[in-house]
Amino acid sequence: MRLKFWQGEFEFHKDDAKFVIPPLFALCVFSALLLFLPWHVLVAMHVEKFADSYRAWEWLAFLFGLIVLSASVIDIVWRTAHVHREIDKRLQHMTPMESSIVARILAGETIIKWPHEEGVQSLCQDGILWRETTGFQNGQFVYGLEKAVRYRAIALGMGKR
Repeated sequence: MRLKFWQGEFEFHKDDAKFVIPPLFALCVFSALLLFLPWHVLVAMHVEKFADSYRAWEWLAFLFGLIVLSASVIDIVWRTAHVHREIDKRLQHMTPMESSIVARILAGETIIKWPHEEGVQSLCQDGILWRETTGFQNGQFVYGLEKAVRYRAIALGMGKR
């Protein structure tokens, strides 16, 4: 499985969550305040008539927001775990040359290679490496690790020599 596939899917989901979660959170908090604040506080804020006349809608908004927010959090956690499993699987099935490239980058070395060299091409295709530069005159590039891959590689202990 190519990692670039899940990167696109995961990025779309994060953008989607950015626009859905804040308004639902606000709806949930607002309805919870109307439902659970003491009555004298609602009277002081002059919203007691509104809170009393729309009590059923407040419960509906609160429960809807709570359910959708809970489902969103569970979905984000599930997708993140799936992404980590895919990265771990790819990192554990690397060739010795690919492992040495990743270990050298984790050790802080600058990797300058041609795109067609052994290990570089497959790591780039799978979304492990990315080109940090546009290229030198001799056709070589400086490569770096994707951020999520770097964290998983460190977690798996690949950065230790």
